[in-house]
Amino acid sequence: MKNSKDKLPIFPEGLPIVTPDVDLPVLKLSPDAITISVHHVFETDEIRTDSNIEQICRWIFNYPERNFYLFLIEGVRENRDLIYNLEQKGLLAPTSEMHYYKHPSNRPKDYIQIHPDRIEFDWEKDVIKKGPKYVRLKLSLSERKRRELEIQEKIDSEKEANSNPMSNKSLTRLEVYKQWFLNHKVLSILIFIGVIIIALGTFSDSVWKLVDSYKRVIQHSKNTEIEESSNIAQSDDLKITKVRPIIDQPTMFYESFGTGIMSLYWELVLSNNSVNDLSVIDYDVLQVSEGGPISYTNLRQGIYILDGNKLHPVNFPLVIPAGHSLALFIRVGVMMDPKAYTMVKEKFDPVQQTNASTIMDFLRSQEIDIFGNPFTKNDVGVYSLPALNEINDPIFGVTFKTGRDTKIVELISWYKYGLFRLVTE
Repeated sequence: MKNSKDKLPIFPEGLPIVTPDVDLPVLKLSPDAITISVHHVFETDEIRTDSNIEQICRWIFNYPERNFYLFLIEGVRENRDLIYNLEQKGLLAPTSEMHYYKHPSNRPKDYIQIHPDRIEFDWEKDVIKKGPKYVRLKLSLSERKRRELEIQEKIDSEKEANSNPMSNKSLTRLEVYKQWFLNHKVLSILIFIGVIIIALGTFSDSVWKLVDSYKRVIQHSKNTEIEESSNIAQSDDLKITKVRPIIDQPTMFYESFGTGIMSLYWELVLSNNSVNDLSVIDYDVLQVSEGGPISYTNLRQGIYILDGNKLHPVNFPLVIPAGHSLALFIRVGVMMDPKAYTMVKEKFDPVQQTNASTIMDFLRSQEIDIFGNPFTKNDVGVYSLPALNEINDPIFGVTFKTGRDTKIVELISWYKYGLFRLVTE
């Protein structure tokens, strides 16, 4: 998500130039309040390519506080196809406003709304007569598109963290120091007082100033803790603290998209680290690819909770008390390698459920896994896969949403973000 193209200045060429020797105009009115807002205008030619539409989506995602509008000539048959294409790409236009015209000043992308029943000036009649009439559409992201971009942002953040590990280590070291001082406040104060006593004879004036400064720092720290506690109390701190693929679980497979879809399970442990109870109200899952997150039929197959020895579908909302954790089991339909799928459907009955471990053991004996990765067998009969960065390992982004509109995104896969997660992190 961090791309120079994603930055959108308020003005097309940056900040407007104000000549220092020219006074700004003074308002003759005396309003009670002034609200400043930013909006961006797009026209027909700017939404014809998929790349432009994708860039607009990213701008809307990165600048949710701004308004984005599309102006189309009213009554043009092409408009319906354009709007349909926008919706397919995750860009919605639920609100349409009529009676817009090009401003007679001829400034680029400058439109004015003139209602025929509320004309006040003669020049407005000329504008209406000259035409054409435009419709203004307010653009917004679909919930699915927003989740796709959140997942992509999570992926980019992990890539950036992996490419600059020293920054993470430095941050961790600072956090350790901070935590030590917070956990040993009395000892910290005693050390500080000892330094003061040593220097008291020679630097008495400076020391007493230092003591006074220290008192103010302590008071500021207390105020900050109170303020932070207040902010924390109003937000959800939800974390996924465990991800584990479940091998010994009944599964099913069937044909789709010319290949096979196999159901796999992951255990996800959700931990509520906030000071209040929270409720999880929804979830989503998408597959991650080089071109961005994608979805397909039978990808999202439900989320379950273990009751005794059986998995039962989850009924949202799920309430997680403060300081507690909850284990959920997510079922995902993964695309099988065509060759592996052919072997499986010839060996097993798709009507009868079979344990995933049984299917995987069979494929391993054929020196292949469900994703088409080759197994090699050494002299003592141990199978091994290629290196993690060389294998096909579909990655999925799982999103959870809380009642206070907090969203968390976690990446899962069978190998790198699953069985070998602790090894790679």
